[in-house]
Amino acid sequence: MASNILTPDIILREALYLLHQKMVFGSMIHRKYEDEFKGSGAKIGDEILIRRPNTYKIRKGRVAQPQNTRERFETLKIDNQVGVDMSFTSRELTLDLDDFSERILQPAIATLVSDLEYQLLSMLRDVPMLYPSDISASDNIYDHSAIYDWVDLCGRELDIELAPKTDRHALLNSYDESQIIDLLKGLFGDSAEISKQFTEGKMRRFQGFSHKRTVHMPVYHPGRSVYKTDLLFGSTNTNTTPITFGSIVEGQSHFPLAASDPNDWRKGDIVTLSNLKKVHPETKRVYRQCNASFVVTKDAIAGQNMEIWPAIYHADTKYQNVQAVAETGQLAIYALNRGSTPQRQNLYFHKDAFTMATVDLEMPNDVDFKAQEVHEGISMRIVRKYDIGEDNFPCRIDLLFGFKTLRPELARRIIGGIVD
Repeated sequence: MASNILTPDIILREALYLLHQKMVFGSMIHRKYEDEFKGSGAKIGDEILIRRPNTYKIRKGRVAQPQNTRERFETLKIDNQVGVDMSFTSRELTLDLDDFSERILQPAIATLVSDLEYQLLSMLRDVPMLYPSDISASDNIYDHSAIYDWVDLCGRELDIELAPKTDRHALLNSYDESQIIDLLKGLFGDSAEISKQFTEGKMRRFQGFSHKRTVHMPVYHPGRSVYKTDLLFGSTNTNTTPITFGSIVEGQSHFPLAASDPNDWRKGDIVTLSNLKKVHPETKRVYRQCNASFVVTKDAIAGQNMEIWPAIYHADTKYQNVQAVAETGQLAIYALNRGSTPQRQNLYFHKDAFTMATVDLEMPNDVDFKAQEVHEGISMRIVRKYDIGEDNFPCRIDLLFGFKTLRPELARRIIGGIVD
């Protein structure tokens, strides 16, 4: 039965509800609504600043050593506009909301969410990786009974980086999630919870992480080698080949590749630097069992610079992230030959590792049907204009947003196995 004519506000609130209902990764990360543009509206290319946590060094002894507070900000560019366009008649606006939502809004928002999730998941390439060094490239780590060790390892890595115990999430590709559910069905635990996981085919909370799955998880395409991490294991792999560089300097964030270097380096590859150990972010005490690893931040070939994150700070300062090393020492990157086979990946993280910010769009003046709403940090706009020639209403729904990996240290990737 028809109700009152649907207004733009009613339609937009329903669209936002559907967006939040269908989003997976976007619902697990930090979302920020930037009201700086409220009223006037923003444009592609606008920028906002996001404050990073301050860092200080511990004083030992009686004498005070005042430290300057240097506020650090990340610049987030608002450079993504996505939307979905549709057309409906005046008769369709007299449908009740449930019918209108099912017939028109749900398929439209589902399409929008798919593109939004795909863009957000590109941030995985900024994240450090855990790669099993004790199985072959064709293996799937989730075929091994030690899956709980890998999840526990992710938890310990986040502990080392001082990630809060709350708001820890895991995002799995559909194939690996089904493997985990099958492996865990016989483990001791809440029988009702295990039953739900097995019958519904969905992971829930496990070892401190709330698990969800996505069909949009990108495949990892390594360069000709995947680089060894051995995080927390401290094991030696005899198949590694060192690539030797000269000394490092404070704040170094790149290494020049020799013209003879045989490796292609791709954004998202991981390198481990020999004899460099991580330090506690606050006390600067060395983690003897934990090698420092770095993420390659852009593609590079022989003769170019290999850019890495984070920059290397080894002096005894508040920015130190590896143990002090002799600047005249030799540094080697260990490469574990894996080939360039595409591989599945999964993500374990704290919500503050990633951020997404939305802003209000400009509102046109020459339309009869428009609205802008904000719900749980996401701003959305709807605009419609009557087409007298066709007797219908072309309509568009838009989001203007930016996203960034804000704290990569609060996330870890696990490579599951080769893509069949």
